Amino acid sequence: MLSLLVLVALAQTPEPSAVRAEAKRLFVQGEKSFSGGDLTAAEASFRKSFALLPLPATAFNLARCAQQSNATGNAIGWYRRYLRLPPTPPDRAAVEATINTLGKRLSARGVQALTLFLGPAQAVARIDDGEPLADASTVELAPGSHHLVVTAAGFVTNQFDLNISLSGPIEISVTLEPTPATPPPMLVRDAPKEDAKPVSLAPKPAAEPAPVSLLNVKTEPRPHRFRVTWVGVGLTAAAALTWLVSGVIAASASGQLVDGTLREKTDVNALYRAASTAGPIANVSWITTAVFAAGTAVAFGVEW
Repeated sequence: MLSLLVLVALAQTPEPSAVRAEAKRLFVQGEKSFSGGDLTAAEASFRKSFALLPLPATAFNLARCAQQSNATGNAIGWYRRYLRLPPTPPDRAAVEATINTLGKRLSARGVQALTLFLGPAQAVARIDDGEPLADASTVELAPGSHHLVVTAAGFVTNQFDLNISLSGPIEISVTLEPTPATPPPMLVRDAPKEDAKPVSLAPKPAAEPAPVSLLNVKTEPRPHRFRVTWVGVGLTAAAALTWLVSGVIAASASGQLVDGTLREKTDVNALYRAASTAGPIANVSWITTAVFAAGTAVAFGVEW
């Protein structure tokens, strides 16, 4: 099943064909090593494949390798990354249950897993002045208070205290704000010299206005009407069409899921993804259609 998902994802990625081919070769090689029980070789192949193309199926297989190797903290970290990679996985509940189970194993050892997701990509975190940690790093910490500092060149440093407990794995996302730009220094003009002639700042007398006659009044051409209105009509129509198409797709997929027909697991997953993707799009399109329609009505009233 995962191999099929990888093939579909590879076909949809914009990377060059050589990159896709190498990522696929490494993924297949990792699966063979995993099936043969060589977890070290499997993890190495999956890591190289993920570095080329960060696909959810590759992250899931790396989590399985870490779990089989009893690297519990790393397994939790890779499962966390799997859940964050698009599209939304249909097995989210099962994976979260696995994360909780692994967290209980760590609690029995007196530690707990902390997974950090950092932004921007070059951000670096340090816990208690320890080794630098990159984005998506997972560490095992003893319970108690710990100090976290996140830095990146050109961004404001963020730091705060963490209270780690043994209740379950922890996930923290930190996104740094860019450093505010420094305003340019103000220019100070030199004082005028003593022998300089004073400059009069009195305004010039206004010229007498010319008499206005109905014969010489120029009329401005009337502005072209309905420019914004027509744009609003087009946007409203496009949003309505998107609403209609996505609604039909979501309704059709949902109807097939509950009509009682026996289907292959792959077909059920495809229908589930279609329904879960088209449904939110239909809802957003409906709201967008209403907003564009209201804006078009206002524009029509103004331009008329």
